[in-house]
Amino acid sequence: MGLAALASAPALPLKAAPPSAVALKYFSNAKLVVRAHNKCSIDMLSRLFRIDRNVAAEVQSLLAQRGVITAANLDGVSMAVNPMNTHCIPREAMKATNFQSTANTTLSRLKNQFQRTIDQIATDTSESDDTDETLPETSETDSVAQTSS
Repeated sequence: MGLAALASAPALPLKAAPPSAVALKYFSNAKLVVRAHNKCSIDMLSRLFRIDRNVAAEVQSLLAQRGVITAANLDGVSMAVNPMNTHCIPREAMKATNFQSTANTTLSRLKNQFQRTIDQIATDTSESDDTDETLPETSETDSVAQTSS
């Protein structure tokens, strides 16, 4: 067998080392945290559980082996395979929705204020029409007759 054949031969999968007792101790809690946050990184695990980065890396590896999280991306962040909170939306994604909601609320308030102003003008106009109708109309001859008597 030549070197080219040896290099092109498929590699046998290596059996992973059994997880340490410390990693197994944190596995169940890490599983819940990862599913709740929908992501996992070594920094996150070490920060939340106050454990060494090596132990956190082992816990992350164990989570990936058991299918709880996906493989880590280039930043070292994995996503939960079955997250608990699927309707949770990040704050950045909500900015557009919050802006739209604020715009809709402002538009609604402006429409209500405009309608109240129109109603007030209509009321004022009808009141002034009513006062014009209640005043008796006097002609010049009636005025002259009243003053001469």
